[in-house]
Amino acid sequence: MTAVDRVIAVGAFVVLTGVALALPPRPFGDAPEYLLIAESWAAHGSPELRPGDVEALRRRAAASGIAASPDDALGNYFEGRDGRLYCYHFSFYPLLTLPARLALRAVGGDVLKAGPLTNAIALGGAIAAVLLLLPAGTWAPRAAAALLLSSPALGFLLWPHPEVVSFAMATLALVAGSRGASGLATLCAAIASIQNPPLALLAVFEALRPRLAGAPVPWSRGRVGLTLVAGLLVLASPLFFLAQFSTPNLAAYETAGAHAMGIGKAGSLMLDPELGLVRYAPLTVGLLVALMVMAARRPARKVEGTLVIVLALMMLLCSATGNWNHGTTGPSRYVVWMFPLIAYLLTLGPTATDVLAGPRRTWAAALAVAVLAQVAVAAARGGVQSPLDYLEHSTMARAILDRWPAAYRSDFEVFRERTAHTEADLDGPFIHERDGQCRKALARWKHADALRARCGPMPDDVRAFFDVRPPKEEKGRWIYVNY
Repeated sequence: MTAVDRVIAVGAFVVLTGVALALPPRPFGDAPEYLLIAESWAAHGSPELRPGDVEALRRRAAASGIAASPDDALGNYFEGRDGRLYCYHFSFYPLLTLPARLALRAVGGDVLKAGPLTNAIALGGAIAAVLLLLPAGTWAPRAAAALLLSSPALGFLLWPHPEVVSFAMATLALVAGSRGASGLATLCAAIASIQNPPLALLAVFEALRPRLAGAPVPWSRGRVGLTLVAGLLVLASPLFFLAQFSTPNLAAYETAGAHAMGIGKAGSLMLDPELGLVRYAPLTVGLLVALMVMAARRPARKVEGTLVIVLALMMLLCSATGNWNHGTTGPSRYVVWMFPLIAYLLTLGPTATDVLAGPRRTWAAALAVAVLAQVAVAAARGGVQSPLDYLEHSTMARAILDRWPAAYRSDFEVFRERTAHTEADLDGPFIHERDGQCRKALARWKHADALRARCGPMPDDVRAFFDVRPPKEEKGRWIYVNY
């Protein structure tokens, strides 16, 4: 840690909080729900919905000039066992924004900025921790901080949404774990997981890290206490929904499950041109693959290997969701709070530490280029005001669809909604064209005539499917058609 690091840390914190205060909140995704829950907490100290909460949010949104209608959230409220209405999103993040809300109210500010301000404080604090607290040399923490600041999390700073807070708490967990503060690291990861449950795996990792590193830490009273609190926080959301609705995750009830999980779907969080990190940070993904190859050729390192497994399991758990093409800016929202693990592996993990300490500067140069590439993408997308684009094909995806349509293998839901530019359950067929020429279609057997009328003869590899009446169970099957 140097004076330069202190200046960078303070500067980042000031800029982030200044941006959150200067710009209006961006109520995308599930923001109407979180804003409405925040109104409930502020008005009567509970997350239950009452009539006055709806009117309060409507008035505040009108005064702020933002499109955050409580009517958009009401369909996601359900009656619990106690007869009260609760949102299907857990209420911890809105509760966490209350201190910022009180501060804004005290100075006459817009209380709807409480979410972005909380995000900025959390992100700024996490960056400061990376720069000032990591037990590493000078350049590795700076590289980690640069990767984190230019990551997809930047686009969510102004969203009243939990991604940035989960991102920040995951970062703090990794910092604390690196310092040997296992109990604190476990607690931070548990807080990160409250709104994004797969991060509970990071809490388990941090609890086990001392043993994995071959330097077990005695279970002091403080560590035991922090670990117990962490366990309670991990269980808070599922226990609440079990008590009220007999299901551990109301948002995923009847829409998600093991049937939706898949290795390919999980891997798309890194490699898919629509939802994957590769569309935002291709060089960073390339470095992660290279690092895993290098690590596999080196002596076994339990900490690094386990963290890679944790990352893979998080991706697999996320693939269980039913709403795969959810509202986002850039890659999937799931990628945002996984990114700290990637940044840690690339800059502070054992393999990265070894290659950075070597005589060659190849890895350091590669990291610098990856950071510059992320900065360029972030700037091109508008930084903190990057667009809500989950109903549009990404630049990378369009390039593939236009030139090599067979190479595009995104989930059917992703192609359907981004081609039709709507989440509505339309009948199809769904056709991507370039200069009036069909390049790729998603269709069922019944769409054969419509496809021929619009795109011409069927390609040879699908002709048999469309020319012959299939069995009843095959008629409803969707397939890709490449032209």
